Amino acid sequence: MDKNKINDLLGSLVKTRILARCSKYCALGRYNGEKLLVTNGTNYIGTECLVRFDSDARSLEKGLIGNFITSVIPPDFHDVSYRQYLLLANWEERMKKNGRYPTIVEINRYFDPGNLVQAYYLSLKPDGDRSVRTHIFSNGYHSSKVSTKKMLDILTIRRRTRLIIAETDYVMNSIHNNISEMGLVPILMEPLR
Repeated sequence: MDKNKINDLLGSLVKTRILARCSKYCALGRYNGEKLLVTNGTNYIGTECLVRFDSDARSLEKGLIGNFITSVIPPDFHDVSYRQYLLLANWEERMKKNGRYPTIVEINRYFDPGNLVQAYYLSLKPDGDRSVRTHIFSNGYHSSKVSTKKMLDILTIRRRTRLIIAETDYVMNSIHNNISEMGLVPILMEPLR
């Protein structure tokens, strides 16, 4: 695959079948006839999954590289560029976090979409009326009163992973609908096994 095509794919979300295990955390898939190394794909051999491309032209000698996102593929899904979709995740009660909000390291322990440097964590206020939006980044977090559109603008930096985490199903349903209304494809991440 040529370097321009690789750069165009950076951050894209594609459907691929996981074929074999390469190592403890890495599996082999194929994309357009090319080998695709899939981080965290070893539990899905024989399964079609969505994978987020992390390859760029500089890493071409290693082959195509991507991260497992989910084995639950929306009906009529077709490959999408990094600007056409947004990753969503449910923070489950079983998931541990040391503070009120998870850190990037803690998020990657349960989801690991690749190239994650920031995310938004949405939780309900104590009165249950509105959601609290917290911007999480590599060295901390801060509360944020931005709109969903502004969150997307902030998250859209150099094809990095765009992820919003919801603490409850109510918040997830609300943000899922907002993202759909904006013309983006909301993709619910599957927690790692």
